[in-house]
Formats: sequence, C-alpha cells, structure tokens
Amino acid sequence: MSGNDPYLWFGVAFFGQFVLFFFYNMGLKAYSQAQTNKLTVLRLNAIGRNRTVLECATCKHPNPVDIQISETSNGFKCEKCMMANSVYTTFKVFQKTEIVDGIITDDIAKKLILDKNTGSEIPKPSTEEEA
Repeated sequence: MSGNDPYLWFGVAFFGQFVLFFFYNMGLKAYSQAQTNKLTVLRLNAIGRNRTVLECATCKHPNPVDIQISETSNGFKCEKCMMANSVYTTFKVFQKTEIVDGIITDDIAKKLILDKNTGSEIPKPSTEEEA
C-alpha cells in the first residue's frame, strides 16, 4: 500500500464524514438545548410578571410598573418625584358556586343575592302563598 492508494483515501473520506458529522451534530444539539433552556427561563419569568400602571404614593403620578407575582413585595421609583414606592400583593380565595343539574334552587339563589351596600342578604319578596 502506498500513499496514493485510492481505496485507502476513499475509506478515510467515507468514515471521516461520519465522524465529523457525529461531532457536528453533537455541537448542534448542545447549542439548541442551551437556546431552549434560555428561552424557557425567559418565558417563565414573563409568565410571573404583570405590567400595570400605579400611582405614586407621594405625588399620585401614574407609573408603569412590572409586578412579579412570585414576590410578595414589589417596588418602583416614581418617574416624576423619584420617590421609592412599595407594592404589596395579596391573594384571596373564594368558593366556586356549583350549579346542580343546571338549576339554581331557592336556597342557592338566596345565598347569591346580597345587598351591594351592606353585604347582607336582600329580603326575599313576599308572595301570596306566604301571606
């Protein structure tokens, strides 16, 4: 075998392309996985952030503020007076009203009808049967 053997160079080129493609493919996979992880982190951060406009506690100037749901205490600096403000978030949980068979019964309706001013039940109108 000499250095000019065409079968040798064909074999080297044939198997060499598989080796090079293997390492190239591994690099592409690592790069795409890193980009996917980076995008996932950005999306998770964006999910927890809500943008709203809040008034400054000092000068009442409206300021656009990013609120992080995962934090109980958020803050911002007023654009007008440069005072630091704190924003505290709380969550309330309410029981979901379940409608049985698509019908609201009188006892459920009685619980649902509340006076907007006092929060107490509105008296049920009297009917002729009760009289």
